[in-house]
Amino acid sequence: MRAALALLAAGFGGNRNTTTRMRRYGDGRRELVGEYVDASHLLAPNRDYRVEIAVFDGCTRVRWTAWTGSRTATRIRSRKAISACARHGRARRSAT
Repeated sequence: MRAALALLAAGFGGNRNTTTRMRRYGDGRRELVGEYVDASHLLAPNRDYRVEIAVFDGCTRVRWTAWTGSRTATRIRSRKAISACARHGRARRSAT
């Protein structure tokens, strides 16, 4: 017997840039585990973004950062994150 594939997907600026969310797919289900709809968490025009995905001990964190400035003098504009733990079945959102 094979184990079912568990999948987490993150979408930035979906639905014509009205949502940023994370979903869990598995066992024929599609579960929303985290969502932002406010302007500060959506994509902005003419910005570069760095996306970091970290997985540890059954938990997944997706963090994105909007950057401003030149390549030699880059400054962080904002940092946002959505986290999900499969083993706990919960999601956490943070602005750190």
